[in-house]
Amino acid sequence: MSLIYGAVSTTGEQVPDAWQDLMAAPCAGWNVADAQLTQFDGGFFIQHGLPDNAAIPTGPARPASQGASNRGSTSHGTGPHGPATLFDGRIDNRASLVQSLKSGTADTAPDGELIMQAYHAFGPDFISRIIGDFAIALFDPSKRQLLLARDPMGVRPLFFAEAGGFIAFASTMGQLLALPFVDQRPNDVWIVDYLESIKADASSTPYKGIHALAPATCLRRSPIALSQTVFWSAPQVGQPAEIDNEEAIEEFRRLFDQSVACRLPAAAPNTETGSGTKTGNVACELSGGLDSTSVAVTAAPMLAGTGRRLQTFSHVLPADASANLPVKDERREINAVLAKMAPCDHHWLAHASTGQIDCLERTLARHGGPQRRDLNSIGGDLPQAMKDGKLHVLLSGFGGDQLVTSGGAGYWESLAEEKRWDDLAEAASSGRSRLHAQASYWSWRTAPGRAFAQLRIRSAFRRKTKGKPRITLPAAMSDADLLERRLAYPIRPISGTIAARERAIITSPHIGHRLQDSAVGAIPYGFEYRYPMLDIRLVEFCLLLPSRFKRTQHVSRRMIRQAMDGRLPDQVRLRDDKSGSTIPTAFTNHLADLDAYGALYRAHAQDPALTRFVDMERAALANLRAQQTQRFEGEFTKRQLMRIAELCLWSRWQQSNKGRLAIDGRFANEASP
Repeated sequence: MSLIYGAVSTTGEQVPDAWQDLMAAPCAGWNVADAQLTQFDGGFFIQHGLPDNAAIPTGPARPASQGASNRGSTSHGTGPHGPATLFDGRIDNRASLVQSLKSGTADTAPDGELIMQAYHAFGPDFISRIIGDFAIALFDPSKRQLLLARDPMGVRPLFFAEAGGFIAFASTMGQLLALPFVDQRPNDVWIVDYLESIKADASSTPYKGIHALAPATCLRRSPIALSQTVFWSAPQVGQPAEIDNEEAIEEFRRLFDQSVACRLPAAAPNTETGSGTKTGNVACELSGGLDSTSVAVTAAPMLAGTGRRLQTFSHVLPADASANLPVKDERREINAVLAKMAPCDHHWLAHASTGQIDCLERTLARHGGPQRRDLNSIGGDLPQAMKDGKLHVLLSGFGGDQLVTSGGAGYWESLAEEKRWDDLAEAASSGRSRLHAQASYWSWRTAPGRAFAQLRIRSAFRRKTKGKPRITLPAAMSDADLLERRLAYPIRPISGTIAARERAIITSPHIGHRLQDSAVGAIPYGFEYRYPMLDIRLVEFCLLLPSRFKRTQHVSRRMIRQAMDGRLPDQVRLRDDKSGSTIPTAFTNHLADLDAYGALYRAHAQDPALTRFVDMERAALANLRAQQTQRFEGEFTKRQLMRIAELCLWSRWQQSNKGRLAIDGRFANEASP
């Protein structure tokens, strides 16, 4: 992964050289390579590679300004006045892309140059031809057009801001906050959604003037217009190809192996350990669940074939953790996997029980504002271990139980749609009296019955949503508006077939939020997350599979369970008791820091930045109840109390940076309401 950023003028005005230093300053001290600067007629691009993965120079570059040492360029073109590009990512279909270009130099071209050749050959539509995880910036001075693109799943982060004829982009918000034209006033709607756990929009951020580029989106800014187009969407439900169960398992296994293999970095560089064994720079999260273990047992032998060992990390509770924590101890399952898989170097991470406020403060500085789903935000053990071990790739099983092999929510709807009446009868009779079973069966067997069942589901959801206590104050958002947002953006689809629900989840902001925030949180430590379960080829294959391959009445997630037969011990492959926190267990250490949370709430009891959103007295009482009962009960969840704390820290951070973050007077009118 690279850290990329830049600024462009679409009007022909000169971009101030000082902005290079301003954008470089927030990443001082991060575990990334020196900046590589590309200047061109209309702006500049800057890229920092990971420590052992500096970007490959592919074109001319001007001397870097102070604070951005010039080690090469990621541009490619006819000279300083030609097009320039930045490419942060990985091209998984390089061979087919090279073949389509029919160029004598494409085969050996670095990724940045290959992207430029694809742009010249196919225009902006070249984005849809790339398979992989990526963030791309390309500026064509002949059209004064900036193109920004983000991969279909949103694995690579990319933010942008625009005002006064300038547009800037960056992998993190911090680089954009340093610029004088960026409107840094809080985004009130985002804050309400944040506190109420509403996931409505993949593009909004805590700031009015900063936007996240949504996954699978290509942005084009020319002197006359700004447009955004979606270049990938989940395949629609259609007639699946004729395939039997064994063929489906074999194809799933092939695609899964391919997705893991293309996310493993090349064998070099390696380091020699004291024992003479080569250690790669690849690690994998390893819980006792189906997804991370499937990734680990697949990656380990691939690395072993090149003389490397996979590094695995498992989160466990510290010895002094509260006995009330709702966390399952998975050491037995993890040890069973380790005994069966190819040799690896395993590490147990027992997070410290205190210091969450300090962790949140450091997270805020990394992100430049509050975040939703950075898995490194409450414990620095894993990212620090990655940094200390010079590990630059962290494989994760995220995406498996939600996208690739979901648990099969919508099973009854799928049975009815596919007219699998025998299976529907079996499902209806499970655990029910004969009379109740018959009523359930016929309610789904007939069209009027299905319509009535769907109406009951929607009505029940509305009643439950309407009765849910609110955290934010009505002054921030009216009751009616909040209810409308809660109904419009449920955390999970409330109805639909298995296929329909999977498609809804894959395009939901939840996926982009987590990938974006985890990526931003990892950049300062010098590593990147990679998600084999989110490979677009695997995702598309699984979405189009008939539901009978995905779930039966007694077995959920059938494809991956069958594909891992022989690789995973059955106690893990077949387990259905997965529950509790798995990554990282530092989230569960909140109870140990309740005193610190209470002190923070009291310090901001009259802070207008908080009190217009939250009744801080109620929050403090909820925190006190948790101290007394050692449980999180009532209207405030643990996550919401943590987010209130993060807003307290954000308010403090904004005040301390008020002079630096003030909008330049030249742009003040544009930023005013």
